[in-house]
Amino acid sequence: ASVTANGTAIEYISSNAFAGTAFVNSAAGNLVIGNVFYRAANTETVPVPAGVTVIAEEAFLNCYTVANVDFSEAAIRTVGANAFDGTAYAKNDEDGFLVVNGILAGYYGESETAVVPSGITAIGAGAFGRDVVNVIFQDWSVTSFADFAFADATALEGIYFIQAATAELWQNIDFAGYAFAAESGLALVSNFTLYYTSVTPLGVDGIDPALDFLTSVNTYQTSYAIDDEVVKNVFTDDITTVGGIASLVHDLLADVNPMQVLYGHYPN
Repeated sequence: ASVTANGTAIEYISSNAFAGTAFVNSAAGNLVIGNVFYRAANTETVPVPAGVTVIAEEAFLNCYTVANVDFSEAAIRTVGANAFDGTAYAKNDEDGFLVVNGILAGYYGESETAVVPSGITAIGAGAFGRDVVNVIFQDWSVTSFADFAFADATALEGIYFIQAATAELWQNIDFAGYAFAAESGLALVSNFTLYYTSVTPLGVDGIDPALDFLTSVNTYQTSYAIDDEVVKNVFTDDITTVGGIASLVHDLLADVNPMQVLYGHYPN
């Protein structure tokens, strides 16, 4: 059995699209459909060929032997949900972040607070799991959030942008329509709060509907409401980061708000 795809601009193929077919069941190696890497063979190293731009959802699911994935020939633009769940590859990063071409494909760490590394440019579908309570963005390098980026994070309480915001920064982020939606798509994933410093997204022209919806239902807080303990506890003993410096200042000047010291002013 075979599937022919001549296109190079396929954006999505469901994990169940070929369920039960000979095309999948008889496959002896990796399955690539057009520009989509659809299924991986359960081998230690998997090369992703040139021309592939999309990793399908669950493409490597439960391929426990897979410890290395070679993306050197590919230019990945999209990574589907749960693409690497159940693989050794998902555990390669000591902090639990699996990043493919700037895309956070999944957080597999043990901490309930995920501090997203600087330099990540996109948050993929299903990037955060059920045990994540807080997500902290250290800078504004992230410019897009996929649909259902937080759908598995049912315990989510807070999303933090700890660097000062501007209207332009809010406008530059592409929030997909269902970025904050639960798996059903019918509600928010949880009763979480969006925290930020300086400029509120409320009323900013050109922001995406997903963010506009959050602000319209008041699931946001300005900087004075940021729970300093969440940020401080994460960065304890790490003075190489913005949060770490805030933590150090907090320890030295217990009665001074570290966010105020860090930015040199009382946030609006």
